[in-house]
Amino acid sequence: MSGQSALSSRWFLCGTPQATAPMRLFCFPYAGGGASVYRGWGKDLPGVEVIAVQPPGREDRYGEQAYTDLRRLTAELGREVEPWLDRPAVFFGHSMGGSIAYQLAAELQARGRAPQLLMLSARPAPHVPLERKPIHELSDEGFVTELKKLAGTPEAVLENRELMDFLLPTLRADFQLCDTYVCDRQVQLEMPLVLFGGIDDATARREKIEEWRGYTKAPVTVQMFPGNHFFLQTDRAAVLAAIRQALAAVT
Repeated sequence: MSGQSALSSRWFLCGTPQATAPMRLFCFPYAGGGASVYRGWGKDLPGVEVIAVQPPGREDRYGEQAYTDLRRLTAELGREVEPWLDRPAVFFGHSMGGSIAYQLAAELQARGRAPQLLMLSARPAPHVPLERKPIHELSDEGFVTELKKLAGTPEAVLENRELMDFLLPTLRADFQLCDTYVCDRQVQLEMPLVLFGGIDDATARREKIEEWRGYTKAPVTVQMFPGNHFFLQTDRAAVLAAIRQALAAVT
């Protein structure tokens, strides 16, 4: 994904700049992913400027150290995003990106700069216990073995040794970031939540996703899609249609 909006930051990439769009949609990637996860979304979401978030440690920021602490990441993101909030904003995050989007939204709300809508995909509520042990401290072999069990990383990627050697440091950092995150449940969001899940995703079943209802005073909607953890890719058209519908309700 390439391109720049009128603003410029290594954290945010805009594939289809729309200077007159009344709203920006910030998209946060899953573990191991980067801004390219959202390539092409701008063309399918007319009337909104899609901004893909690019954390350190991946794609064109591969040479930078990936964050292992979610609050440190969102503290930096909060500073970086301020100039981009000159228009109403919506956050979308898939898996790890959902946790980042939520924590950033909570921090911005405390400063009076909250997004208008928070869309969380394939992410259980933060207080829901993990159904696995933390894996970020395992050996490379053990770490990859556990990734296969989780079925959250495409098999073709896991079987590509050269690619995995390239991705492992960032994947390990991302899992540490997720596994060590503790949220402040005393913070009540004021914006609506739209929650997405995959019907066959064992890591984020519907009952786990529904637990987000306790995090906001505003309305919450849940929509499930065919597929596993990567329904974002396998049912892309339906996901984008649901996002368009949610954005239309906001505007």
